[in-house]
Amino acid sequence: MCGFLQEDGVTIGIQNSRIEAEDFDGCSGSYSTNADNGGGGYRDAGVNISADEANSNGYFVNQLEAGDYLEYSVNVARSGHYGLAYRVLPSESGAGYRLSVDGRVLSNSQVSVAAGDSSDWRYVHTSGIYLSDGPQILRLEITGGVSALDYVDFAYDEALVLEPHSTVQAMGIGINLGNTLDAPSEGAWASPAQKHHLEDFREAGFLHVRIPVTWGNHISNSEPYKVTDERMDRTEEVVDWALEQGYFVILNAHHESWLKDNYTSANRDRFDALWTQVATRFQDKSARLIFEILNEPVGMTASQVNSLNARVLEIIRASNPERLVVIAGEDYSGIATLDTLAVPDDDFLIGNFHSYDPWEFAGQCTRRWGSQQDIDELTAIYQRAANWSEDKGIPLMVNEFGAAKYDFTAPDNVCNHQDRLDYLHHHVTLAIGHGIAASFWDDGGSFSSYDREARTWGDEKDVLVAPNP
Repeated sequence: MCGFLQEDGVTIGIQNSRIEAEDFDGCSGSYSTNADNGGGGYRDAGVNISADEANSNGYFVNQLEAGDYLEYSVNVARSGHYGLAYRVLPSESGAGYRLSVDGRVLSNSQVSVAAGDSSDWRYVHTSGIYLSDGPQILRLEITGGVSALDYVDFAYDEALVLEPHSTVQAMGIGINLGNTLDAPSEGAWASPAQKHHLEDFREAGFLHVRIPVTWGNHISNSEPYKVTDERMDRTEEVVDWALEQGYFVILNAHHESWLKDNYTSANRDRFDALWTQVATRFQDKSARLIFEILNEPVGMTASQVNSLNARVLEIIRASNPERLVVIAGEDYSGIATLDTLAVPDDDFLIGNFHSYDPWEFAGQCTRRWGSQQDIDELTAIYQRAANWSEDKGIPLMVNEFGAAKYDFTAPDNVCNHQDRLDYLHHHVTLAIGHGIAASFWDDGGSFSSYDREARTWGDEKDVLVAPNP
């Protein structure tokens, strides 16, 4: 990384930021143009930099042609969607521009200026460009025509802080990327995550994505309990894919049986170290990233879970004072565990429960579903959840619900297809009716609707979300 004006390059932050065209990196290979050197006393580089007091900073880059590029070392202070404004002077033949990072063209960054009057500087706007946080090198590419370039302005397009109640309403119906990063190794239980999976979820109409992650195989067993770089990097890559699509994204600690089965002081320290690292690594992500402390703490008591929630929440708040955090109760976090869930004094919490009720249908496929009693019992679960949310004053979600196509432990047990559709329909209707965000459990297998290899959906999808117009 070699910024030109300062050691760390240009900072792109949560307020409007600007990259001056002439401040490209001085590294070898950081520019490639056909323009003659007209440096005007500003730069000693093979790029035509022209002096003009009427322009920003008094200089601009001239005679940029299709195929030229300029690179800029930047530090992105906050990941999320940005709006761009290119200030350009195109030739009569028009011009085109785009940005890329590490060879990846940033979605929506490509713009063009039609042929026409070349006598006036103009702004070319675009929006919805996702930038991950941290240091990186942006490449500004000329995709067509000839033009001069003064600068590129970046404007952060997202809220810095999200209010929990309105966020839960906006989250609506989402989907789990199940059996993926939560597996013993990615690919062991379901196909590895691909960026197009997240794109397909969005096209289908889901509004949030839960990314379950099991960290136990990727963190050392002795102090300082370091998470491997590979696990952090891969998790961040998948999180960025999801955030780029515009989702609210839930990131958690999932199976972690090493902690749940053996809740010792040493394992508590290890779990605390895990969350210290995760919270720090992801602290500069969009506010749309939501942390979930621990999934289904089977084997732990309510007292242990409540203590853990409070302790880890304090750890998260040290680096993420206003990020939304999901908490849940003990065991499989069924509806009854809300009664034993202690709610910390915190303004950015979301409560959570899971529902595969009745399991004999939704998990084991040993009975039918759809009687009036079945409907009444599911209705009572959501009413109980809504009552709890109103009483505690925090919003609530059910970030796992679903029904198996067959019992993966006994494949001969197959659930009735129409029963499954009716069951999912009632979950969605009740969740929406009570203002509860809901995340369908899609595991790439018996609980799935999405076929990751074929990139096709079962008809469950149109029960879960309304088809896009």
